[in-house]
Amino acid sequence: MAEYDKEENPFADIDEYIEDTNAIVPPRVEAATFKVEHGLILMLKAEGFFRNSTDDDPTQHLRNFLGVCAMHKQNNVSDDALRLRVFKYSLDGEARKWIQNLPPHSIHSWPELVRAFLAKWFPQRKKSELRDKNFFFKQLPGEHLHKAWDRFKLYLVRLPNHGFPDKILLEKFYMGLDPLNQSIAMNVTDGSFMDKTFTRITQILNKMAEHNQAWHSEDTTGGIAYGTPSLTNMIKDNQERDQVIVGLATNMNVLTKMFTENQTKKVNVVEDVQPLSNEDCEEANYVHNSQGGYRQQNQWRPNPQGQGHQ
Repeated sequence: MAEYDKEENPFADIDEYIEDTNAIVPPRVEAATFKVEHGLILMLKAEGFFRNSTDDDPTQHLRNFLGVCAMHKQNNVSDDALRLRVFKYSLDGEARKWIQNLPPHSIHSWPELVRAFLAKWFPQRKKSELRDKNFFFKQLPGEHLHKAWDRFKLYLVRLPNHGFPDKILLEKFYMGLDPLNQSIAMNVTDGSFMDKTFTRITQILNKMAEHNQAWHSEDTTGGIAYGTPSLTNMIKDNQERDQVIVGLATNMNVLTKMFTENQTKKVNVVEDVQPLSNEDCEEANYVHNSQGGYRQQNQWRPNPQGQGHQ
């Protein structure tokens, strides 16, 4: 019966699989019985195995792993006891080989395992690369403002101890935008992007991202699958429309300013005109009367005296 249970669930009695050559030495379990639940293994698999730092994010993998373990707490089983026993089942490929080749009995606690894991898969070189992605951030061609913001935040999540002050982060993000999106960023923050706190900017851009994502993901294609030429063209048209709207708004501001200045000049001209004197009026009447061949409506009136000319 016991052998049948092990074949059905190979993790039913995991202590039998711990050998003296293992690098990880988990603490004793005080519970009378302890099993690594099959559902926990399935959830780790669903979250995705960590294979190497080229294809996977080591810091995100640790966050996912801790989240799964938090959902499978057991009585009289410490966090370290559970994490150290199941962490290797979240690894695959190169990472699985790495943990199997660690020196025997070299890991006795969860912090020690995290330090060893990050030292291997998140070295200083990779930290510098991520830091540069924030410090020298550049918006991609055709990338929406909310997409650029999401990418910028992702770099911060991957490097939680980046050490950049909030003001520097805002400056680096803003300077990395193209001129059009710099104008949009200033517009949505009432022209005070750099004067607002990082938290406030995050709230504004997150709200804008939610709005833009809802707008651009709205299905108006009658069931056309994403990626088809017609939908791709629609998305492109939406992007061009956004740029045109911003351009029109800018032009309207310029035209309004020009119109206001022009009206001011006209008022000044009217004020400079002096009233006509009596002499001026007499001269004007003389000129008018001497041109008797024309009416006031600028219509030709034949000269009666000229009727005799043949």
